[in-house]
Amino acid sequence: MEIVISLLYAVFFLAALFVLKRFRIPGLPVYSAAVLFFIKVLCGLALAWVYTKIYRDRSTADVFKLFDDSRFMFEAFESNQKDYWSMVVGIDYNSPYYDKYFLKMDNWQKAFDSGLGLMNDNRIIIRLHALLRIISFDSYVVHLMVFNLMSLSGLILIYKSFVAFLPGKEFWLAAVIFLTPSILCWGSGLLKEAPLIMLVGMLVYKVFQWNNGEFRMKDIFTIIFLVLGFVLLKVYVLFCLIPAILAMFIANKFKHLGIRFINFSVLIIGALAVWAVSSFIPALDVMSHLSFMQQSMLRMAFYTDAGSVLDMQPLQPYWWSFLRNLPEAFINAAFRPGILDAKNGLQWLAAFENAGIVICTILTIGLYKKPETRTKKQAIWFCLSFVIVLYAIMGLSTPILGNLVRYRIPALPFFFIALLLLSDLERLKLIVFEIINYEPRNISNIGSDLRNR
Repeated sequence: MEIVISLLYAVFFLAALFVLKRFRIPGLPVYSAAVLFFIKVLCGLALAWVYTKIYRDRSTADVFKLFDDSRFMFEAFESNQKDYWSMVVGIDYNSPYYDKYFLKMDNWQKAFDSGLGLMNDNRIIIRLHALLRIISFDSYVVHLMVFNLMSLSGLILIYKSFVAFLPGKEFWLAAVIFLTPSILCWGSGLLKEAPLIMLVGMLVYKVFQWNNGEFRMKDIFTIIFLVLGFVLLKVYVLFCLIPAILAMFIANKFKHLGIRFINFSVLIIGALAVWAVSSFIPALDVMSHLSFMQQSMLRMAFYTDAGSVLDMQPLQPYWWSFLRNLPEAFINAAFRPGILDAKNGLQWLAAFENAGIVICTILTIGLYKKPETRTKKQAIWFCLSFVIVLYAIMGLSTPILGNLVRYRIPALPFFFIALLLLSDLERLKLIVFEIINYEPRNISNIGSDLRNR
């Protein structure tokens, strides 16, 4: 029965991807979205297989545990719909009355919660699964397809936001956005990254529209939805995007100011503002929260015997501690795990991806091409600003390589997009063409021939 239901939903989703214009990917064939969706679902199933056959503890597997917990909430749908809708919507869910449902769950309450008033993101995903169970008939594959539809829609919006800056390079852009290994792996599973990518894509797409003067009154409802979504899921990602958004709007308003100056000024002023707020409002002490996150993850790694813990300097809630740890934190977030860090299949996948990132970064330095227009500079610095802030925060607070690989995913497409926008791709194609067509004895002549051209 589950196979039949899954096949029916697959046909429905594939048909929608063919028919609906919002899923058309400019510059790519009309069937591209359907093919990408199929690939992502296969990757999600492969990830579920890994956590079924290799990592056998289903209660601790992120791709299963929140889906399984939602079953206890859904039990109320048939027995007491008032309880069900109260829990899904979040009305009075702290009442001891609902403990008869919540105490059955392993992940409703996080083991190491900061207690600083931030939302527990496990709960929004459990509620989402409980809501989907109404139409999914408890099929894991149907939930997987819905999550992949969300992540794909977000990636398509990111693609649409930047495709105008890379005319004729649509396949390059599609490759770095849709086919990056980490995004295919973790962005295709039944994980929080799927709805998070959707939120990031929606916000970035709208920001680029607004920057071009396309703001409409109904966008106010979009803003409310996006802010609420980030607050419930991963509010820090929204905070990481704010400097990039502010810098883009300021650069568009004050065209006499340099793009680099604006972005660095926004980042520095933002850091000073965070320090000031942390000093005078203890409840909003970001530095204490980040240091608490690091220590919580270290404790969690100890109790769960995590095998990929970084040997990091303890992060203390003082500005000098942050500055001391910042270079190492950024390197960890951007380039680790490396080949020497890898100990299992998933870590080897991330290690080879990071080796590719290092190679692409070096190639970009060699193939650097100055941006031709101010709007292209704005797009590049939008990407770099988001990447810098998110990588810094994740590197500072996350001492576990497995988590770090996942937590950086929202910024990973923007890292590659920045590399593309800064690279002379035509020159790269010419170099590759020359290497392929030259005899080995003539390879030394490639440099002089390129200069002559």
